[in-house]
Amino acid sequence: MFLLLSSSLRALTRTEGFYTAETYASAQPTDVQRADWRVLVNRILVIDSGSCDTVPIPGSSIESLYAVRSFQGYCILYEITSTAGT
Repeated sequence: MFLLLSSSLRALTRTEGFYTAETYASAQPTDVQRADWRVLVNRILVIDSGSCDTVPIPGSSIESLYAVRSFQGYCILYEITSTAGT
């Protein structure tokens, strides 16, 4: 199961040379993004309906950066884009 998941996400994995020192620094989360991230993780942890696909991404600071999907009974939170390094 996890092999299938890791294979699916491999294309999104950033290798060591992806970021420069400058783009790495600019890709770090802001305080607002950190706060929204905490809200999102808490929402995932309290799911009792069995469906992660309906978990709303809080705040405009991260809604275009992350997604939550169900995968074989598990909630998967993953980054869908990078705002730096590209």
